[in-house]
Amino acid sequence: MTRRKTWRASRVLIGSLALVTGFQLYAQDGGPGARAASQVGTFTTFDAPDAGTASYQGTSPYANNGAGVVVGSYSNSSGSYGFVRSSDGSFVTLYAPDGSFVTPFAINEAGVITGYYGDVYATHGFLRAADGAMTLFDPPGSLSTQPNGINAAGVISGTYYDTDYVAHGFVRTANGAITTFDVPGAGTGSFEGTLATGINASGAISGCYGSFNAYHGFLRTSDGVIISFDPPGSSNTCAAPEVNNLDYAAARINAAGEITGTYYLPTAGFPFGAEVRGYLRSSGGAFTGFDAATYPPCCIFTYGLAINPAGLIAGYENDGYDLNHGYLRLTNGTIITLDAPGAGFGFNQGTLAVDVNKAGQVIGWYVDSNNVSHGFLWKR
Repeated sequence: MTRRKTWRASRVLIGSLALVTGFQLYAQDGGPGARAASQVGTFTTFDAPDAGTASYQGTSPYANNGAGVVVGSYSNSSGSYGFVRSSDGSFVTLYAPDGSFVTPFAINEAGVITGYYGDVYATHGFLRAADGAMTLFDPPGSLSTQPNGINAAGVISGTYYDTDYVAHGFVRTANGAITTFDVPGAGTGSFEGTLATGINASGAISGCYGSFNAYHGFLRTSDGVIISFDPPGSSNTCAAPEVNNLDYAAARINAAGEITGTYYLPTAGFPFGAEVRGYLRSSGGAFTGFDAATYPPCCIFTYGLAINPAGLIAGYENDGYDLNHGYLRLTNGTIITLDAPGAGFGFNQGTLAVDVNKAGQVIGWYVDSNNVSHGFLWKR
């Protein structure tokens, strides 16, 4: 399990805000090493008001909705806390009732938020209504609960771990009824099992399942039918990075039933034995594998983390120099590389794009040369 920190009464503040216009981005033209420069977007960078400025502290957004509301977490020397950033730049901080951490992972178009709070040993789910009212919940038998997605009807999908640390999927309806499920063939050992990571408007759920030997993707339809899948040649279809809790986005689904994620493709002569690639699974089950960059040196690790209703995919790639670059993949396959101003160029620094809303606005964070994280919103 990967955990962070944070909840109490809320307060509204204006955070540190910087608007960068006309920033130079690069649209990949498909040729190895070739990039076609174009003025294609605007970055707005921001920090939660109390975010720390020491190494490995700062602001990490996780989701945004069509109204431009962003949710995520921030950390400082005292711990880690949740935040809600309105489109006008104002912040509301979320505190846990017991003083532990809170991490919001998803927000719907009505402004309803879900995520978890707790400590490194046990977490609990929460739902925050648009008026700020909090509801806490856990599936029966849960030691640790991680809600990962919420749709327009307020239905929540997520994962919980039992007392043996086996993972199971769950669905929580708007009236609070919880259904748990396991994909046939899911592992039954500690930290194995079923991970539910996305939900769409019809209630279809995406995720992955398996054991330490291999994981596979799954689609659970709104009537409970489970379909297992793997991109052609995949040796693992659950390759989401665990850095900063990004395992919550192992497989994401949009309203059309399209799913994005990451898979390992075994490749002869490849130093790590396999390429790490993004995938798009159509509603009909057809696969498209993709790389967010093709320039040298070897070993671009591409992570598909979010897909909007139009089929735009956001994520990031870790290049051969261990530097991160965000990207937006258009429906025609064009990749727009997103490097936020102020991003560092050292080991595991750079830019991580983690969500894209229905308007095509991308959010995420960048890590500067001092290893401090800062939030960003990017508009085409």
